[in-house]
Amino acid sequence: RTLAPVINTQSYVWSFGSGLDTMLKVAAGYIYIFAMIDQASDPGVRILTLPSGVTGSNVEVIGESRNLTVNGSYQFSDTFAYEYSYHIYKIAL
Repeated sequence: RTLAPVINTQSYVWSFGSGLDTMLKVAAGYIYIFAMIDQASDPGVRILTLPSGVTGSNVEVIGESRNLTVNGSYQFSDTFAYEYSYHIYKIAL
């Protein structure tokens, strides 16, 4: 329920990197990235590249009690341990 206002916003097209299926949303000064590995890829580490204009350097991983850091190239990485793994990220615009 808490993500309903985000999910009900318009989706934007952006390729965050290879081997991923993603959805990009914008709400209340943040971008939200819904990500999982694509069906043609094996589990493992993925690098996600952010769109220009995103200034936040802290990535909150929703529902997982952890944070990641955006590097100077507007990228961050995360591990998708299983073929069914998914993550939801929240980053300040």
